[in-house]
Amino acid sequence: MKLRKILIIEYTFIALMTVFCLFLYKNAIYNQLKEWKLVYIPESFTELYFTDHLNLPTTISANTEQSFKFTIHNLENEDKGYSWEVYRVEDTQLDIAESSEASGTKTNEIKNTEEASESTAGTTTTDLQKITVIKSGYDLIKNGNSKDIEIKFKLDKVFKRQKIEVKLVDLNQTIHYWVVGLGVK
Repeated sequence: MKLRKILIIEYTFIALMTVFCLFLYKNAIYNQLKEWKLVYIPESFTELYFTDHLNLPTTISANTEQSFKFTIHNLENEDKGYSWEVYRVEDTQLDIAESSEASGTKTNEIKNTEEASESTAGTTTTDLQKITVIKSGYDLIKNGNSKDIEIKFKLDKVFKRQKIEVKLVDLNQTIHYWVVGLGVK
């Protein structure tokens, strides 16, 4: 009977010390379990998509208003600010292919870099791309929420083919659609 009481007291003491140590070192224990990937860590990401992707414009005319909407959905597990840009990228590859066909030469490789080499009022020129910024902005979106952003724009000049691109600047995440210029030779 006395041995049984001693064992109960010892086990109770060990249990209390264990609970105390777990409470005292809970952050260190949690961090170690997290490092071993034994604790659930919620995924964080941002969704960027066209709100009505089935009805995006397919053609564009100079000085004619064009519009579309895109959505930013914040799933980053915290409120987040998003810098975004909408721009037009001229498809110079189409022009190069046509001019090389006319001259009788074939172009097998076309260099296409993202790095800007020259910048002028709203237009950035890369090796084979001309980029015109249409609109830019910043939106703070609460975690779990989304925001639809409507873009309305007119272009002074259109090309045979151009890409309209939306970019989340800080995340380097993009979406785009192609349009054909009407009345372009």
